[in-house]
Amino acid sequence: MKDPDFSDNGEGAIDFSEILPDQFIVTDKEIDQELYEQFMTEQEWIDPQPDYTILVRQGKELLDSTMPISEKKIILAQLASWGTAEAYQLLRQYCARPDSALAEWSRIALYECRMRLES
Repeated sequence: MKDPDFSDNGEGAIDFSEILPDQFIVTDKEIDQELYEQFMTEQEWIDPQPDYTILVRQGKELLDSTMPISEKKIILAQLASWGTAEAYQLLRQYCARPDSALAEWSRIALYECRMRLES
């Protein structure tokens, strides 16, 4: 018996567009879908950092324990949106020792940056 979700479209090819979500991410660890949606919304509404040099400097300060979590959250989203090798390295460094409140957020930022870098 054929699985109706995986039946072909009559031409021998499977139409995955109906069974895969609009955004499909392959990650090492499962990501909370609700948090991912919050991240994407945050990226849409944050002011883009006009000066990349300033953003990189801020990215280097992410491990500073005196920086507020709310500020780090924005910087992580901004770095992800640039999708550069330098932004990816900064995100990777932070992901290795994140603030516990931003552990998953930083992983999402890293994956988003990697996807932009690879595209």
